[in-house]
Amino acid sequence: DARGGVEASCCYRLQTDSSVPVTLRMSHLHPDANTVTFRGTRATLTLDRNDFAKCVVSGLMPGMGIELTPEQPFVDPAWPRDFVSCFAQQFHDFAAAVRGQPVRVSAADARATTALIEHAYRVRIERRAGLEPERPGLPVGRTVVTGGTGFIGGTLAERLAELGFTDLVLPVRNYRTCADAARFPVTLPRVDLAQRDQVRAAVQGARWVFHLAYGQTDAEARRITVDATRLLIEEAVAARVEAVVVLSTMGVFGHPDTQSLVDESWPYAPAYGNYGRTKAEMERWCLNPATPLGTTRVVVLNPSCVYGPRGKTYTRLPADLAKEGKFAWVAGGRGIANYTYVENLVDAMLLAATTPQAHQQRYLVNDGSCSWRELLTPLLGEWAVNVPDLTPEALRSHRPSPVEPSTLRQVARHLVSDVKFLALVNRHPVLGPLKQQLLNRFRGRMERLRTGPPPLPATPASAAPPVPPDWLTELFGPTRTRFSSAKLQQLGWRPRVSLAEGQRRSAEWLKVAGVMS
Repeated sequence: DARGGVEASCCYRLQTDSSVPVTLRMSHLHPDANTVTFRGTRATLTLDRNDFAKCVVSGLMPGMGIELTPEQPFVDPAWPRDFVSCFAQQFHDFAAAVRGQPVRVSAADARATTALIEHAYRVRIERRAGLEPERPGLPVGRTVVTGGTGFIGGTLAERLAELGFTDLVLPVRNYRTCADAARFPVTLPRVDLAQRDQVRAAVQGARWVFHLAYGQTDAEARRITVDATRLLIEEAVAARVEAVVVLSTMGVFGHPDTQSLVDESWPYAPAYGNYGRTKAEMERWCLNPATPLGTTRVVVLNPSCVYGPRGKTYTRLPADLAKEGKFAWVAGGRGIANYTYVENLVDAMLLAATTPQAHQQRYLVNDGSCSWRELLTPLLGEWAVNVPDLTPEALRSHRPSPVEPSTLRQVARHLVSDVKFLALVNRHPVLGPLKQQLLNRFRGRMERLRTGPPPLPATPASAAPPVPPDWLTELFGPTRTRFSSAKLQQLGWRPRVSLAEGQRRSAEWLKVAGVMS
């Protein structure tokens, strides 16, 4: 799946000369079993990549498995059965080949394998679907996408790569979430969006800026969503960026209890706590005629519930919860879902960037409306039949009791058992002395913990049935608000991917991600 960058996932289907199917799956994006499995007509042989000492045969007899262990897997019987010894064996085989002894893998074998890999690349490129000709485009130029390693940002980066963009800058806070974005021709500088000098360097020479980043915690809500947005736009104006597209949310309007279509003229009534409040404050600043913007155009988009491949809240989350028995239809799933397929949102973002009359305007982006049950049932797959119906009151009644505060004895016990945590505390100027006071107070108990026998595992109690969380009401509740995208449609936008097609693509991705079978 490399698109000018590096691979993150692979699914390669082959067939042997005798018509035996072979499937190779590897991924940095989805959890895999990390096993090699051979399925025969009478049994299955499984090799665990984390255990080089054995393999397991199952299926010969009901309820029984057989472990197979090689008596001498390596040339030296003293070598341990581990990963390192596999490399040692390779060095031994190489030396033996130099001496003229038979080889395990010939040059012809290696060439055949390489040819298969190159064939896969050719087929992947040939089968890659091109852009629909009527989709909005964007003149090529240096482009900055904040939040580019997320769901929407990653889809935008993919579209820009397909349009021929090779100078894409995706500022990141850390590199743990970059596997998906690195598939494209991007640079990933580490940038703190609240630091002016770092932001200035990131937007230097840019023609387009798409601002998707926001504060994901209450502590960061103002710092990133409000202050960093102002800073970014100020630096974009100074760098003479042509357009900045800022992503907000329909949540700034709340959930008006009305049968009228809600449009951009409705007053602010933010929902979703600090997220909605800070988005509304950020919007006010962007749309204020007194905000100095020079020649840079600034456009605000208010998407509804965005779903699609790689989506979290409105794609993977319900499926994950349903699989664990923790999802429920709130009031029968009759609440109104205002939805936007992610590719349709990207269309709106490109259109907003290239439309002069969109300057200092905001646009609701909404494909349409249906019930939550209609939207999510195709994404839940086989788990949909077991989803219960609960009222908001019933969900609130299942709210777990407050967690009891920890005791000093529990803290002391943790200090002893967690060496890494202990080292971090030791280096902290405030926590270090505090830890020493705890050690002095509980020194006798600490010694018993160190020298005594390990505690016996607790007897497992009967597992309590899973309980759907009460916050499902906030996300998938019985609201009846419907949003209008008529203003955006006047610019020529329309949802090109239908609901049925978007659901099909999303369900397909959930299977690839291992959420659904």
